[in-house]
Amino acid sequence: MYSKSIYPLELSKEALDEYLIKGWFRMGQSLFTTNFLIFNGQLYSVAWLRVGLSRFKEDKKLAKLKKLNKNFRVEIKPANLTTSHELLFEDYKKHVDFEASDSLHHLLFHYKTYNIFDTYQVDLYDNDLLIACGIFDIGQKTAQGITSFYNHNYKKNSLGKYLICLKMEYCANIGLDYFYPGYFVPGYEPFDYKLELGRDSLEFFLFRSGTWEPIEYFNIRETTIQTIWSKLTRAQEVLARANCTVALMYYPYFSFNLIEEMYQNNLVDIPMFLKISNLNHPVDQILVYQLASQTFQLVTYKAILNFDHIEPVIHNFNKEVIVIDKILLGSTELQQIVDYLTNQQKNSIVEQL
Repeated sequence: MYSKSIYPLELSKEALDEYLIKGWFRMGQSLFTTNFLIFNGQLYSVAWLRVGLSRFKEDKKLAKLKKLNKNFRVEIKPANLTTSHELLFEDYKKHVDFEASDSLHHLLFHYKTYNIFDTYQVDLYDNDLLIACGIFDIGQKTAQGITSFYNHNYKKNSLGKYLICLKMEYCANIGLDYFYPGYFVPGYEPFDYKLELGRDSLEFFLFRSGTWEPIEYFNIRETTIQTIWSKLTRAQEVLARANCTVALMYYPYFSFNLIEEMYQNNLVDIPMFLKISNLNHPVDQILVYQLASQTFQLVTYKAILNFDHIEPVIHNFNKEVIVIDKILLGSTELQQIVDYLTNQQKNSIVEQL
């Protein structure tokens, strides 16, 4: 499972803790997890982050931020967002270089009329002027930072970073164990600011083992997408030498599991796989690599949506949205996949004779 979402009608604080520790996060009134994102047409891996609050302390960066913003009034309270917050968010959107949500309300609720999270806000005032706001949710022993936005006229004050620090400091003071600021995207610089906050106690989620590791152990050459690509290109070489016709295909619909109308279909959620072209076998097959179990899976698939109007693109599996129909073979040993496909071809030829 690389991308998944759920839409609970209620969520306890303990349940939120459990989801966060497994690399899930809030999106509107849902919870989701993903390992991949696309920015400007480029595919990236996602690395989820958390800060151990028992080890979080005021360092030189936080002390500098506090000094820089010492004249501003800070209020932290259960969320009660007003028109002033919406207007501030609208103004904030004009100055960012990414696609922001339609509104603050849509960001937090989408089209729902209820809130399953225990949401708090940090408001920052210059005298009586609201200049910044940060939103976060509190669980039993954890918290997740949802968004921060601010008046662009105060950009030099690094209010985005300051708000995150205020959230973490508040959560540490009320005895929480971890603060989850979301993800960063290796190789995509706009998210790198999250790596500067609470650095001494910062951890990342290692998907292949399901464990949290110190950020200094992070290796950009071992990201999820890099590992899968390496495994599949190696498999392509081995299968080609065994006279199996395969093609490495990019699958653009890997994130469809995050769409509310689609999430229950358990769609294929990996952005690349090997398409097996066996003219002697009537069933469509692909080879995927499951990083969590470190296994290759040879599977049959079926389409639940067809896009006949879309022009096919070379090495791009863009005509169908698919689900796995049957797992034919799963193995950590690539040679077992080769032997299975070779025998499959032989048996098909014998049946035709």
